[in-house]
Amino acid sequence: MILTWIGLMFWFFMFFKEVSRKSALVHSTPAAIIHNCFIFRQLIRDIVQALQPGRNEEMKHQRLRRRVYTVKGPNHMWHADGYDKLKPYGLCIHACIDGFSRRLIWLEVSRSNKNPALICNYFLSSVQDLSMVPRVVRLDHGTENVHVITCQRMLREVHEDSLVQVSVMLGSSNHNQRIERFWSYLRTSLIQDYMNIFKDYLSTGVIDFSKPTHVECVAFCFLPVLRSELKALFNTWNTSHEIRQMKNSGCPSGVPQTLFEHPQIHNAEEQGLLAEDEILRRCQEHYSVHNVVDVDPAFEAWALQVMIESNLALPHDIDQACKLFTKLICKIYESE
Repeated sequence: MILTWIGLMFWFFMFFKEVSRKSALVHSTPAAIIHNCFIFRQLIRDIVQALQPGRNEEMKHQRLRRRVYTVKGPNHMWHADGYDKLKPYGLCIHACIDGFSRRLIWLEVSRSNKNPALICNYFLSSVQDLSMVPRVVRLDHGTENVHVITCQRMLREVHEDSLVQVSVMLGSSNHNQRIERFWSYLRTSLIQDYMNIFKDYLSTGVIDFSKPTHVECVAFCFLPVLRSELKALFNTWNTSHEIRQMKNSGCPSGVPQTLFEHPQIHNAEEQGLLAEDEILRRCQEHYSVHNVVDVDPAFEAWALQVMIESNLALPHDIDQACKLFTKLICKIYESE
């Protein structure tokens, strides 16, 4: 028995020793993998240095170098995109952020991110509130952005700067780094709690999203609360959140609202351009939507009646939303 244990220990020792040895090695070519040949990295460097002096330094200069993000000031470029982590549960978030200051331009939630008129309403409302249009808008290729693209070009066609013809920049969402960084903050600050709750409901069979009444119940209970919490987060990010200096960014650090309103502190200038009132009015008339229904009116009337009978109030936080949802979903199951 003792000899057996000693043998096993010796075998494990040799196994981990071999693994550790190979971790410091590299397969130089596919042929080396086939023939089970392992070559030291340093040996390859020495051979290259002997055959081609200076080649190692040339190779170092060819390694990946991240580009430095630089814009001239606030409203030079807006980055807009949708956030789909809660989309499977019927809650779709959309946001836009200023590239220079990282100030949020809008942060909204609705039942869909695929309605071009709704996304355009976010854009035009922000343009109207700020009384200016950005020089460039960064979007993805989704069809939900077609009205924003049209309106941005209409609003910009009266200007004479060099960016008029490229006032819309299209690319993949993954490369839209300014807004992608905010999504990470949003998830850790708020959205993860919602994701955990909905995953628990799914795993326990409480929710069946193939049933319209269940989808409406989620929207009725959680959408107003989430919208309120997004509004609070919007204000916190803009007025209190400190942007740190990033290695690959040519933009300054600081509080977004301060950077947005006082770019001269960092030797920058306001880049937004005047939005013509008549063009803005035409855009709102033809490409925007104003009355968005969050919950089916029939379901809303039924839910409000249940709340009156049960002496329940509209929720103001996520815990109250969960309690209301539990009550309503039980009533739904009773009526099925």
